[in-house]
Amino acid sequence: MTLTARQVETIRKPGRHADGDNLYLRVSERDGRVSKSWVFMWKRDGRQREIGLGSAATVSLKTARELAKATHDKIAKGTDPLKEKRAEKATFSKIAGQCIESLRDTWATAKTADSWRYHLTHHAGSLGDKAVRDIDTADILGVLKPLWGRKIDTADKLRARIARVLDFAKAHGLRPADSQNPAAWDGHLENILRPQEGDTKHHPAVPYADMPAFVTRLSAMPGFSYRGLELLALTATRYSQVHRAEWAEFDFENRLWTIPAARCKKRKGMVRKAHVVPLSDAALAVLKRIRAELSDVAGKKLFPGMGKERMRKDLVVLTDGKYVPHGFRSSFSDWAADRTAFPDWLVEECLDHLVGTAVRRAYRRGAQDFSKREKVFAAWGGYLTRSAANDKVTALRAVQ
Repeated sequence: MTLTARQVETIRKPGRHADGDNLYLRVSERDGRVSKSWVFMWKRDGRQREIGLGSAATVSLKTARELAKATHDKIAKGTDPLKEKRAEKATFSKIAGQCIESLRDTWATAKTADSWRYHLTHHAGSLGDKAVRDIDTADILGVLKPLWGRKIDTADKLRARIARVLDFAKAHGLRPADSQNPAAWDGHLENILRPQEGDTKHHPAVPYADMPAFVTRLSAMPGFSYRGLELLALTATRYSQVHRAEWAEFDFENRLWTIPAARCKKRKGMVRKAHVVPLSDAALAVLKRIRAELSDVAGKKLFPGMGKERMRKDLVVLTDGKYVPHGFRSSFSDWAADRTAFPDWLVEECLDHLVGTAVRRAYRRGAQDFSKREKVFAAWGGYLTRSAANDKVTALRAVQ
């Protein structure tokens, strides 16, 4: 028996009242107040399921029946109305936040998450309130074109991050399974946008010829921040790896620093691996100086209580803003190329860069002989802390 418009208006008994064809009027009472809403109920895989069709105060009986019929048709075609409804509510900003959270544990620092949020809200703000299922190529081009060819790094990162968010949405059933990712470059945007031309912005680096005098200047400065910068220069590691270093990572007997995989660079499609840095005499001297100056020698951290930006800010002040800490890695690389006979692949290994093909890396994955890296860092440490006259003897010695 179907309901009438009059019954919908006057019925007050709590519960579900059937109209037929899976449509029900749900009546609820709380604190003497009665509320009414439409629900469509059906079974799928033996489970009872339901979806709301709106309040009876705003959706008439006639409209509710039309909505119920449309829901019937979707189910008959294999569409899940609940998934479709969730997709309608899944805005780009909401899914971007979920995507960032899912990736958080793969990033070495919280700064990466902040960078993602900035790009996806500041530069892709027009996508924020749009349902991810409805985002198309025109939307992506609207975001990218103002940056394309002008801000090369920003545009590349933005496109890649939008693509990742949309892939995340698709994997969670919020975009059609057979849909093209409108932010994909290969096979899609490469046919619409011209490749960006121009030099990538590099980190300002102290010229390697000036590094010995610069490290000497750092050594004379008081404070843990400057010890951190010394260690950063001597080991050619990444900023966060030094700032967050713990004493347990250092093997003084074997003169090795093992940086945990969690703090090493994340590469797409690859499992992060620990990076081992042989410690030169100069690097060991800095570590011993840090330990001697620590009041809490039992602490875990090399630099307890030091803000994450302290070293960066002190370097900016020390160099009038000319250089950044990451530039030490470029100084090391340029020195190795210009002043030594160390092979390129070895220098790249010292920097924890990918070397060679995937096959070559697979064959080398079990190798634990760091003697060749040890010679590189010994030469680099010697270069930074000895006179220029003595530098040529060691620096030009090739790895045997």
